[in-house]
Amino acid sequence: MPPRRDPTKIPNPYKSVRAKAWRNAMVAAVNAGLEQGLFGLAPDENLWPSTEPSEGHERPRGTGGAVYRFTFPGGVPALAWIGDAGFGSYAGF
Repeated sequence: MPPRRDPTKIPNPYKSVRAKAWRNAMVAAVNAGLEQGLFGLAPDENLWPSTEPSEGHERPRGTGGAVYRFTFPGGVPALAWIGDAGFGSYAGF
């Protein structure tokens, strides 16, 4: 008989180094977007530039989102994209 799992413990899906790196990159991108005022945590709080590119926030062609730059700890530059997924949700890469 397999051991019983404690129902109060939430399983951790981030066990591999790769999964942890992905999670950390997503958290850093969300934090940077919040700090830059591109979006908020409330539904439909889309604050990114919608028509004109601005310094550091280029608009990808054919999308309604924004590409933005940020820096990871240690000075590693990064790019992220945020867009409206509809229904009060965001899509991001």
